[in-house]
Amino acid sequence: MYQIDKEKFGTFVANLRKEKQLTQKELAEKLFLSDKAISKWERGLSMPDITILTPLADILGVTVAELLQCERLPQSSMQQQQVEELVQKAIGLGEEKNLGKEPWKRPLHWLVLLGTWVVVAVEWMTLLWLKYDPQAMGFEMQTFLLLPALFGCFVWLLIQERLPAYYDENQIRYYHHNGFKMNIPGVNLNNSNWPYIVKALRCWTVYLPISVPLIYGAGHWLLLQKGLGILWLDRSLIFWILLFWSLLSLFLPLVYVGKKYE
Repeated sequence: MYQIDKEKFGTFVANLRKEKQLTQKELAEKLFLSDKAISKWERGLSMPDITILTPLADILGVTVAELLQCERLPQSSMQQQQVEELVQKAIGLGEEKNLGKEPWKRPLHWLVLLGTWVVVAVEWMTLLWLKYDPQAMGFEMQTFLLLPALFGCFVWLLIQERLPAYYDENQIRYYHHNGFKMNIPGVNLNNSNWPYIVKALRCWTVYLPISVPLIYGAGHWLLLQKGLGILWLDRSLIFWILLFWSLLSLFLPLVYVGKKYE
């Protein structure tokens, strides 16, 4: 069975990095890794995870085939292109095997999204039936419903349910996938806490849009009760209450489960 020479691989990566005038820290930041991981590669102590090979090759300006061969290959060779395509397909199969079934292929996820927004629509229609001014609640509705709706589509249909292996080998606090970036302060992401973090994110995209009309409706009902003497409550305060609730209900569960299962 063919095995890559770790020391040769590390030397090749180190030379390519220096050609690009990158420090180990700069290369690590581009890959969302620690500089210790880069140092281990270049000293021949470890190898990158299979999911890292493609972005690493792109940054260093070589093909994955050249990266695995630990040398530059003739650019005029048609066979090189075929080898590269095979390597990329192998990497793709490896990622699919490691990361599991794609979330958007699960009917239950679509049902949860649809069910959530049916409930939200009923809540807002009830507020309209109770004579709440649709123009008065337009801004809050756009702010606290549109964003969770878009975010909900991502976490239910697109987010990775299993992280690449290099998250378990390094202390990484950033998650980057399909243009989405996330950093939980003080929490290292790995496959021990990631499933719980994903569950917390998905729960937030359900209970936030459902709770917003309830909080909004209760706040405006109190505004109408002039005899209660609630002089401190106004529309702007309702907005800040909603904002505080949305942020608090997101970050507290994420930090809690992230640290508990880290």
